[in-house]
Amino acid sequence: LTEQIKAEHIAREAIRLGDAEYDKVEMAAQIEREMFEAAEALDFERAATLRDQLRRLKELPELIVSSRTKKDVARKTRRGRPAKS
Repeated sequence: LTEQIKAEHIAREAIRLGDAEYDKVEMAAQIEREMFEAAEALDFERAATLRDQLRRLKELPELIVSSRTKKDVARKTRRGRPAKS
């Protein structure tokens, strides 16, 4: 559960900041590295949790926040459709 909360926090930060360093590919690579490290350390429960996080992350649609403001993103989320530019 703690790992899931951590992944959700990272995803929220990525959306909030809209910063390229937090893009989906890098997040997936980080989780994958942690998963392999856990498996090498024989921490299979943690490795399985990270595997599940990686799977959920890969199922997310691409996040494009580059030129939008936080207000635009919030408006899109509330209404369920793209905000006007």
